[in-house]
Amino acid sequence: DGCFITESWRNGDGKMTGFLESDGRRVVSIVHRCMSIWPLVALKYQCACRFSGCCRSHRLLWILAHMSLPKSSPYHCLVAAPHTPFRDDGSLAPDVVTLQAEHLAAQGVKAVFITGTTGESSSMSVQERVEIYRAWASAAPKHGIRVIAHVGANALGDSCTLAAEAQALGFDAVSALAPSYFKPASLEMLVACCAKIAAAAPSLPFYFYQIPALTNVRFPMADFLQLGRNRIPTLRGIKYTDPDLVGYRRCLA
Repeated sequence: DGCFITESWRNGDGKMTGFLESDGRRVVSIVHRCMSIWPLVALKYQCACRFSGCCRSHRLLWILAHMSLPKSSPYHCLVAAPHTPFRDDGSLAPDVVTLQAEHLAAQGVKAVFITGTTGESSSMSVQERVEIYRAWASAAPKHGIRVIAHVGANALGDSCTLAAEAQALGFDAVSALAPSYFKPASLEMLVACCAKIAAAAPSLPFYFYQIPALTNVRFPMADFLQLGRNRIPTLRGIKYTDPDLVGYRRCLA
């Protein structure tokens, strides 16, 4: 039980400078400066952002710390985080999603995490996010791609609306980061928030999106998993975007 997620880093010339591998139970290797290369390497790419100041590579770790959940298949593959396509005037370009799905499938990618950080969810309205959901719901099945929908938002009601939409569209899972303006004051409040979101999509696995560099919400994730086991029936694990490998290791203990 576990996953095999690989993260790589590249310099400005496109040369790989290092990568991290995990089998879902432990960090298998962290290699720098191409001392060795394993067969499976995840190539990150620059995101096309609505605001030029946001454009940067996503360099942090993406590791799903899996827990058991009946009738759900774990992710033993790279989960790509595609950018949300926009036109020059700032409006959505949902027709591009078909091209994204075709490209990712051609590269062997079997799962995507949509409207997350690279997908610029914080710059999008609920209506825009639903429009992108529907574009992926149409394109992904044609290419055998599983879809995890990020539904996190500062308004809990918006998150629940998005989670319900993701379930109605037949997505594979939902994920949510912590509210970052009025932040949860305790771990118990964070778990309660996630429980409410997960309950809006009761048939889908739920992954908490840990990204403290952007939310500034910092609680021990091992404690979150322990408390969440009893409070969130569909909790499957964590999208662990955090350089704290000690904390990650504790999640797997």
